[in-house]
Order: sequence, then structure tokens, then C-alpha cells
Amino acid sequence: MARKFGPRQLKREPSPGFWPIHRKEYTWAPRTRPGPHAREKSLPLMIIVRESLGLANIAKEAVKIISEGKVKVDGVIRRDRRFPVGL
Repeated sequence: MARKFGPRQLKREPSPGFWPIHRKEYTWAPRTRPGPHAREKSLPLMIIVRESLGLANIAKEAVKIISEGKVKVDGVIRRDRRFPVGL
């Protein structure tokens, strides 16, 4: 059977240009889940916590902060690290 939806993972180098990440530092980047914003116009919540706000140094710390419910988006606690935050 053929794949129907495309890759589930995303490498950093072909990620959208407005994402504030270092493209050649690591290999993989988090991919957004389907949600209220389009994939091309949104950032995963983990990138915002780690890269933009600087609350975590590594992905494991960012996942812990998000899963504990310390992050609100539009007044709602979001526990999904791949939640698309629109810009």
C-alpha cells in the first residue's frame, strides 16, 4: 500500500522560513498537528517555549513545561507540544 498523507516527521532545513530555529544545528524539528491554523502559518508550541521565549534549553524540558499545564494559549491551557500557534 502507498502512503497517502506525506511524511510524519519534519527536518529542520526545509522547515518554514519564519520559524526562529537554527537550521543546521540539529536534524529534526517538531511538526504541527492539524488545528485551528494552517501548517504554513503557524508554529508548534514547543518551538515557541524553547526558541522564542527561552524557557527551556532542550526539547525534554519544553515537553515537561507544556505537559504540566504551565502554558496558556488564548486563555486555554494547552498540553500538546505540537499544537499550532498562529501568527
